[in-house]
Amino acid sequence: MESLFLFIRTVPPGCTNPSAPNYNAWAIHDDGSCVHGTRVVFEVNSNGQWASYQLEGPGFYYGDIVGPANEGDYPEDADGHIIGFTAWPQVIYTGI
Repeated sequence: MESLFLFIRTVPPGCTNPSAPNYNAWAIHDDGSCVHGTRVVFEVNSNGQWASYQLEGPGFYYGDIVGPANEGDYPEDADGHIIGFTAWPQVIYTGI
């Protein structure tokens, strides 16, 4: 009696972009389902008084304080922060 074995390998479609949140490591063929984020940049500056801020989203939390310029400094020398991250659709971000 002879045996015949047939091995069929399916090629799973999916997102092949490792920077996308819905990346599928098993996908061999990109089916166009990758979710692309949008780069968001916040610039936080003090304008004469101390202030604090917080930004929160999936996988990150950032909070800090910004202070006024030292006495005698020009206003543009005040403390400032720039925060950049990639925002994904259908995700909740908060900031105060």
